[in-house]
Amino acid sequence: MFSENRSPVADIDLVVGITAAGERTTLSPELIAGTEEVIVAGSLVRRSVAAGPDGASGLCREVARRLANVGDRAELAVQVVTDRLDAVAWFAGDRTPLTTVTHTQCEVPR
Repeated sequence: MFSENRSPVADIDLVVGITAAGERTTLSPELIAGTEEVIVAGSLVRRSVAAGPDGASGLCREVARRLANVGDRAELAVQVVTDRLDAVAWFAGDRTPLTTVTHTQCEVPR
């Protein structure tokens, strides 16, 4: 079990904020899922993406509503994405995804 060679490539489902400049921002588990628990937030994102377009869109709207209630945030939009990452490169400092699939995007109400 532990000696099997595994691919260093992994698909990671994420919810990110998008600024007016088009830059990604990291969102907290509290903004994503209403909890400080990272594992709960990650599970919610995975389940929402697995549920298809309706699941991803619903999560996107929830996160956007939470962001709208937080003052002084730069995000104008929220995206639900799947990044394909090379784990070896990631831990060596290269945080650039190999690919990104955008499942949905929604605007943050102002």
